[in-house]
Amino acid sequence: MALDCYSLDYDSFLKWALIKEPSLKEKEPLQNVHSGINESSDNTTAYGISEYTYQQTTMAFKEALNRCASLKRYMRDFNYINLIFNYALHISIVSSAFEIKKDDEGNIWNEPTEPLQQLYVQYSVYDSTAGILTSTSSGGSSASSTLPKSLTEGDLETSYLLSTPYGVQAEIYFEQVNGIII
Repeated sequence: MALDCYSLDYDSFLKWALIKEPSLKEKEPLQNVHSGINESSDNTTAYGISEYTYQQTTMAFKEALNRCASLKRYMRDFNYINLIFNYALHISIVSSAFEIKKDDEGNIWNEPTEPLQQLYVQYSVYDSTAGILTSTSSGGSSASSTLPKSLTEGDLETSYLLSTPYGVQAEIYFEQVNGIII
């Protein structure tokens, strides 16, 4: 999907996010939903997202803008918007942590109620590993992995980026500006 028609504002981000993850939209119309472009107008089209989703995506969008503000001058507009949108959706998902409870067989027995929490579980953010499998063994069920250079020299944020497809996209853009003094 092209980002050419999007501007760098929350409404454009949410429109993009709802296309990327349609599950964010509430199934039933809610009484407490946030409306479109002009929230003070009663005639605007409702987004149809929960209060929780609105709060999480709003905070994540602002956080992505703040964290990436110094990169804007080094990137084309299209790439910068793509970075912000992917990073904001990633932050929304990762910050919607859901405590997974498993039974003795390892099956999840509690279900998240919010769409962002469902994505958190879907992408297995709670148990993602950022290592690359380098060797395996069948007899003793052994495996070993190594960490990519960006992780061994990076931080926990970098490993979280690899836990969602949106974080992976953001990391691609971060790697492009790696080495620029900011």
